[in-house]
Amino acid sequence: ADEGGAEAPVSGLRLRIRCLSNRAACYIKLGDYPKVVDDCTAAITAVRAFERDAAVRDRSLLKLHLRRGAAYVQLARADDARLEYRAAAAIDPSNETASIALQALDGPPPVSGTGP
Repeated sequence: ADEGGAEAPVSGLRLRIRCLSNRAACYIKLGDYPKVVDDCTAAITAVRAFERDAAVRDRSLLKLHLRRGAAYVQLARADDARLEYRAAAAIDPSNETASIALQALDGPPPVSGTGP
C-alpha cells in the first residue's frame, strides 16, 4: 500500500543510475564538465543494458543526454553535443531544451523563398 505518497523502493542499479545522474547535475553546477561526461556515460550504459521499463528508460536517457550535451557544449565539443541533443530529441521530439540547443549549435535555418 502507498504510505502517504512515498516512492517505491529503488533497486540497487536504479539507485546507482539515479546517483550518477544527480552527481552529473552537481558537476554541471561546479563546472567540472569532464566528470559530467564520465557520470552520464556510465549511467547511459547502465540504463541501456539493464532498464526494462521503457518509460523509466526513456526518462532517464533523456535527462542524461541533455546533461552530457550541455557538458560537451562547455567543453567546445560541438559535434558530440549535437549527437547528444539529437539523441534527446529522438526520445522526446517536443523537448524544448534539445530543440533550442540544436538551433544554437546549427545556427539559424536558411530562409527559403528569398533571392537576390
